[in-house]
Amino acid sequence: LLYAAAIAWLLPHVADPLRDVPAVPLARALSLAVVTSLTAVVLWLEARRTQVRGYLVLGGTFSSIAILLLAFTLAFPGALLPDAPDGTPRSVLGGPNTPVALFLLWHVVITVGIPASAVVLSRDDANGRVPALRHGIVPGVVWGTVPVLLLSTWWLLVPDAAPALFQPPGLSPLGTSVTEATVLLAIAGLIVAVVATRASSVLSRWLLAICVLNLGDALLNLGALRYSLGWYAARALGFLALSALLIVLVVQLARIDRRTDRAATTDALTGLRNRITLDEDLAREMARAERETRRLAVLVIDLDRFKQINDRYGHAMGDVVLREVAARLRAEVRAGDLLVRLGGDEFVVVLVGLDDDDQAAAAAGRIVADLRRPVTHREHHVVSPVSVGVALSHPTAPTPSDLMLQADAAMFAAKQVGGDCYVVHVPATPRP
Repeated sequence: LLYAAAIAWLLPHVADPLRDVPAVPLARALSLAVVTSLTAVVLWLEARRTQVRGYLVLGGTFSSIAILLLAFTLAFPGALLPDAPDGTPRSVLGGPNTPVALFLLWHVVITVGIPASAVVLSRDDANGRVPALRHGIVPGVVWGTVPVLLLSTWWLLVPDAAPALFQPPGLSPLGTSVTEATVLLAIAGLIVAVVATRASSVLSRWLLAICVLNLGDALLNLGALRYSLGWYAARALGFLALSALLIVLVVQLARIDRRTDRAATTDALTGLRNRITLDEDLAREMARAERETRRLAVLVIDLDRFKQINDRYGHAMGDVVLREVAARLRAEVRAGDLLVRLGGDEFVVVLVGLDDDDQAAAAAGRIVADLRRPVTHREHHVVSPVSVGVALSHPTAPTPSDLMLQADAAMFAAKQVGGDCYVVHVPATPRP
């Protein structure tokens, strides 16, 4: 809204002349090239992580813009080279029409690329699946940027190659027509993005913001002369807005990644960690215990009468029992211990930093005693004791799977004697 208000205030003054400062477009182009390059890298990485084709189209779009911005710095008169003896501004490469052509091509690329990305993203969402990228990230980005790279190189090396878009101090009739066409394209692109995304996600809103930014930039260029108020404003506002949007994109994608990781590693019913990362976490804690010459214990916990609870009271009551068991286990473990729901009615507790074996046995005893208490829900009072198997880290269990197998065997031994107890696995004495 602030950006739209600034555009509306500036539109009547776009042709007001200001002082010529070639360093401004140079600084703006270089800074914006950095911003768009970082945005492209973020989108490439997201495309590789998610295999979403829309991110790849976006990455190619911003890569092309970065190329055009760097080419623009070489073609803009007076930006890198001092003026000629007769006072004529000079550019490193290209001719008088080259910077205007590169600038307008940049608007065409972003005007077409952003709505195209929105359409691809919406199709993937509508299909309910994410098709794998057939040829990988690098080839996709290369094919997306090569045409722009070749065209900008041609315009830079051949001074008269760019179309006649500039007629000092403003645009030629052809240049004016192209600028008006970019405004129409920007409006159409915004409509396409709105229809395709319907602002259904953070990325959708980000795409709409880019489209609004592009439309405002195109409007300011209508009737703006070089070094006029509108000319300067388009560059300043565009840089600030795009930089802010890059920060928003990075922050929001980081949040999405965290939510995705949390959803993948968290049990939806109990809120505990699930078994996906158990082996990795257990291996890390075993290595740390070995370095610190301390002990580690794995407790496998299984409810003794859970099937009867489901059969008698229904699965809704079974879910209540599981959540209550998880809450009681969470209260029994320390902050650094690991608590995992393996699935069904089976849980795992990893006790870390133990000084002696008795601490593990004492913890198992407290868990057995605590879970003897009935779970009360509405008019029901349900008792579901547990069997606990305990395995302590020692040389005969060098891997996480070995330790888990020993704890599991101890748990089954507890069930065989009637349950509602714990059994500590005793490693076999090695023979000489």
